Amino acid sequence: MKFLKDLYLTARPFPEILIIFFLLTYFYISYTSPGDIYYNQTGILYQQGNPAVTETINIIIEGKYRKSLFGNEDEFVGTIDLGDETVLNCHLKFNQNHKAALENIADPGTSQNTYGLIYIDSVFQELTVIRFKQDPKGAYHWDEWYISAPCTSREEAVQISNRLMRKDLGDEFSVE
Repeated sequence: MKFLKDLYLTARPFPEILIIFFLLTYFYISYTSPGDIYYNQTGILYQQGNPAVTETINIIIEGKYRKSLFGNEDEFVGTIDLGDETVLNCHLKFNQNHKAALENIADPGTSQNTYGLIYIDSVFQELTVIRFKQDPKGAYHWDEWYISAPCTSREEAVQISNRLMRKDLGDEFSVE
């Protein structure tokens, strides 16, 4: 009988360690597993420094979003509709400031079209896109246009842009 009691007392921590291991594994898998995203919001397309030019657009984002454990590189795979323009086959890799290059991958491995940069807060609850345009030589440049959502006015759009982009560009950065 003493043998069983000694065995129980020496082997007792093993079940607790096993339970802790399974709990940590469960939390890791549930946190990093891709989740479905469907975002349909009204946004504003506006031009930097020109308050007279704004346009209300509908933004639809559909795909899978996967968080990394330490926020190093969250990923999104899916489709993003920005008004009349659709960015298909997106595979966005967000840095620690939640910024990613927004590229339309027409045929994976052969061609890419850069639409701009996208900044998000947490799982697309707010977003700002810095739009790029392609010049005749094929290079992409910022064309001073932004898209922000969800918002219904230019003022709200500018506030969202400033809030999201300052994480990456610093407090001195400001969209007007």
